[in-house]
Amino acid sequence: YKLARYLTEHGIETQVSNDIVKEIYIKAIINCVVNPITALTGVINGELLKLPRFNEIAEEIINECVEVAKHNAVMLDKHFILTKLRDVIVKTSLNKSSMLQDFEKRKRTEIRQLNGWIVKKAEELRINASSNKLLASLIELRELKLISNRVDCD
Repeated sequence: YKLARYLTEHGIETQVSNDIVKEIYIKAIINCVVNPITALTGVINGELLKLPRFNEIAEEIINECVEVAKHNAVMLDKHFILTKLRDVIVKTSLNKSSMLQDFEKRKRTEIRQLNGWIVKKAEELRINASSNKLLASLIELRELKLISNRVDCD
């Protein structure tokens, strides 16, 4: 607590968590929503809330992620995450997500560590993660096009 107080007093907003695993899941889930959708649509974070069907898509992604977390003994409230998602989008409304920046730089994204990880865990657990799988697949296809400037058909 002393370190957190010291950092906050010196301009680095800091919070202490009694459940860091839960906090990591929440942060990752928000990134599973924001990053691929901004990358695919080409919009900054604040524009997400104006996209048709954004809320519906976000809820589907969050529901799948929360289910994976639950099967890994991490209990999350999807309504809390939806509220937190909206707060993060508003607070970072002028930001470009890292995935959108990666696309602009024609670089590989972190999709495998975000939605791809959720898909992998869901497959191991034999539970649905079709929305995360679709987003991950679309990002990977776009990466192929951007990085190699071609699409190979195997």
